[in-house]
Amino acid sequence: MANPVWLAQDLSNEELAHNWTLSPNDIREIRVCRGGENQTRFAVQLCFVRQNGYFLDSYQSVSLKIVNHLCLQIDLSPVLFLADENRPATATSYRSRIIRYLGFASFDDKIGEQLSNHLREQATEGFQARELEEVSEQTLLKWKVLLPPATVLKRLISDAASYVQNDVFLLISRSLSEELNDSALEVQRF
Repeated sequence: MANPVWLAQDLSNEELAHNWTLSPNDIREIRVCRGGENQTRFAVQLCFVRQNGYFLDSYQSVSLKIVNHLCLQIDLSPVLFLADENRPATATSYRSRIIRYLGFASFDDKIGEQLSNHLREQATEGFQARELEEVSEQTLLKWKVLLPPATVLKRLISDAASYVQNDVFLLISRSLSEELNDSALEVQRF
């Protein structure tokens, strides 16, 4: 889950408009926050989560072009930098509000099982690990589920690939004669 390309300084106006334009409802939700810096941070996280399914840990990677585009929409003056929150309780409260506002759910065992089944289907169709990573992120965004830690996704992808590989080996072993199958099992033990 690398930072998306559109956090870069050379963001086009089209990308800026597509990924960082606030709706009237967004602006109403943002204005509930106290103070311009809090409103700006909330706006950044709101747009980022909507696009990526997870929260930024730091605002240092967000270009001023993005920050000031958001400031303009919420009637705030342009800024030279956007500092990270210094009150963890505020950040936690805002994260909860954003999740509720966007209608996202947390990743849990049930969703993990559904995603695992989906990844197995995709792996059966020939998707490689890198493609499965993209599929998993896109699927969770479509389902409006916050992305779990990268290690969880990597494990699910690895499990799906292993599952398909085992199916292929089983299919091959069923088509072999009993003698060849026994020989293959001997080689596999080493």
